[in-house]
Amino acid sequence: MKGTRKLLALSLASATAFAACGGEKLVKTGDKLVFMGDSITEFGKNRTHGYVNLVVKGLEANGIYPDWEGVGIQGDTAQNMLDRFDRDVVAKNPDIVTISAGVNDIYKHVAYATYCQNERSMVAKVKNAGAKAVMLSPTTAGYGETDTDELRKFVGGVKEIVADEGLAYAATYEHFRAWMNDPDKPVLARMANADLRITCDTVHMSPAGDRQMARAVLKAFGLDMDELSAAEAAWNSDDTLVPLVVPPSSTTTISAKLTDAEAQAVAGLTIKQILDRGIPSLAANPTLEGEGSGASDAKTVTSTSCNFSYRAYDQLVSAAAKLGIRVDEAVKCAILRAARDVSALVPAAPVVKLNGVHCGATRATFDTTISSVGATAGSCDVLLRLGTSVDALGEPERIAVGETDTFDCLRTGLQPNTTYHYELTFMNNAATPMSTVIGGSFTTMSAGVLEPSGDDDAAAIQAAIDAAAPSRGTVTLSGGVFTLGAELMVTNGVTLAGQGMAETTLRQTAPHRVMTVKDGSRVEGLAVTGGNTTGNWTHGAGAYVADGTISHCGIHHNRAKGNNVYGVGVFFEKGSIDHSVVAFNTGTDTGAGGGIGHYNTAGAIFVDTCLVYGNVRTNGRGGGVAFVMNNPNVTMRNTTIAGNAASSTGGGIADETYNHNVKLVNCIVSGNTAGSGDANVVGTSTSGSSNNILGGAPAFVDAANNDYRLSAGSPAIGRGMTYSGIGTDLDGASFANPPSIGCYEFDGTVPPPAKRPRIVFSIY
Repeated sequence: MKGTRKLLALSLASATAFAACGGEKLVKTGDKLVFMGDSITEFGKNRTHGYVNLVVKGLEANGIYPDWEGVGIQGDTAQNMLDRFDRDVVAKNPDIVTISAGVNDIYKHVAYATYCQNERSMVAKVKNAGAKAVMLSPTTAGYGETDTDELRKFVGGVKEIVADEGLAYAATYEHFRAWMNDPDKPVLARMANADLRITCDTVHMSPAGDRQMARAVLKAFGLDMDELSAAEAAWNSDDTLVPLVVPPSSTTTISAKLTDAEAQAVAGLTIKQILDRGIPSLAANPTLEGEGSGASDAKTVTSTSCNFSYRAYDQLVSAAAKLGIRVDEAVKCAILRAARDVSALVPAAPVVKLNGVHCGATRATFDTTISSVGATAGSCDVLLRLGTSVDALGEPERIAVGETDTFDCLRTGLQPNTTYHYELTFMNNAATPMSTVIGGSFTTMSAGVLEPSGDDDAAAIQAAIDAAAPSRGTVTLSGGVFTLGAELMVTNGVTLAGQGMAETTLRQTAPHRVMTVKDGSRVEGLAVTGGNTTGNWTHGAGAYVADGTISHCGIHHNRAKGNNVYGVGVFFEKGSIDHSVVAFNTGTDTGAGGGIGHYNTAGAIFVDTCLVYGNVRTNGRGGGVAFVMNNPNVTMRNTTIAGNAASSTGGGIADETYNHNVKLVNCIVSGNTAGSGDANVVGTSTSGSSNNILGGAPAFVDAANNDYRLSAGSPAIGRGMTYSGIGTDLDGASFANPPSIGCYEFDGTVPPPAKRPRIVFSIY
């Protein structure tokens, strides 16, 4: 998990920090919150990384302080919980009750009808007590569980109760499946080492599993994406949460022997201080470290000697996975690395990168990454000098304190169409402070361009769209993040244009889709994210295209909850999408099409030079793309569909149209996963399809890190069909003749040089 990105908003004179909560939450400060469950809930309360503790910490990170209790008991079925419900729950006068049951019912072969009746009886007791119930779905039926019918049946029963009773639902089962199908973590989900699996003993939660449960519960409580990010930040910064050795690991003591020189280098440091240096170093450069010749000075870690934050935990398990070793072996490597890494023992300047300056007319955002704060330092402060010439830079202004990874600095109050020069200084807080300076210039845009306000921008953008000239008007957005509290309606043939999908972002924060595009309108050069829809037949959480074009856009991290949802990222009645990235969109109930979808309309749909990856249908078909029922005229050209997942069939594409009327030309559909049937393509066989790679090994540069460009020797190179208007690839390079298959042309080098910054959207 990457560090939380922060937006530091500064006027010319001062910096103002603020935090805002979204809509009404199910849990409020002072509410009595009771967690009812079995051993998963008992451990969820008693373990520092337990999901109950994480939920409470996540609420507190957003200024919500409930009075809470956990009442889980090992081995309990729903009947056992019902038998003690009056004593353990009702007697506590609760306002909110979470109910987590089902795993033991499955193990003990309790009848499905009995389980459901016991769940309903507990819900009735909650309602009679004047409280609100939140239902958690059963998580797993044992190691190797692959979406078994019995587990899915029990999950379905919980959902029926939720629908019948009008309750909040914590999609813990769906979060488990999404985590295990996460294209960034396929190894971590299935490694034999208990510390790296989502459970530590096939049933009870590892830190990864507890975090997934907590995320699901907080969403059910009504926390929005920004508030969930605040919860994640709290987990990532708390050094008390994750024990270095997670029970029931057989290894409770880890020892690394150091040479005399190595021991002298870390003399005076606690084991935690050593690992605070060694773990990030090992994660950044995962190589095995063996004990030196003659090593005898042992540094020992036990399960109780120190805890860590989730940030350190993620770094440790990532390094272990890349090295193919156990977590305890990775800990040993980290101790040795800290003792040997010269950069960890000698003062050094920060290593920083300015990713870009994103400009509007009156504001500019400095997009910055600190890859190293410098050895012996804990963090950096950042200072900015700004002026209209190199000789007229202002006095240094401290714009950030204690930065360690990635942040954005938004500077407002600038003049339109003006060139500014800047100097950024990154100064670390080492015993011997050292600094790194980056300078440059940028030019603001002309007046009239819409810029982010720092608040809800939906009304301003909508007013500009409504006022634009029909069929030829353009609304231009500057770089930066535009926050939306309502759905945008892009109508009347208007063009909504940003500065590029890496520059301009529309982020929905309300429970709505991001936009509807109709009347031949066009959306180009921006990212569409944060769409969050709930309801049956509510398609297109990112964009609903009734009639229009999406071009050079990123459609990512949108979510839909509801039955019969088709196309979570983008839904088409008719229209086109080209040179776009559709990634990490998730549908959690029935339907098809995690990335792109269509249902029962007959308009022409065109998908050209797109990358579709990381999308998930946790209870449906077509993880990447799905077209269902009536026969649209669908053409997909030079598109790569990889790393998507569906719990049913067709992890890549599901063509469920009558007569299978989807034509693929020069497309790659490979590396997708499905619970049943063909993992990549189901049903696509229309005449006119040609020169495709369906399955197999296309030889991507680095699919594990979402780099789907082509390596030398790929069977996709030069194997495509030339056609009129083929144009450029997703990186902006011209396709060859004959072209390569997929969305990227091969340019003869490995790795390919960047023609423009490659867009990769990471897991949130």
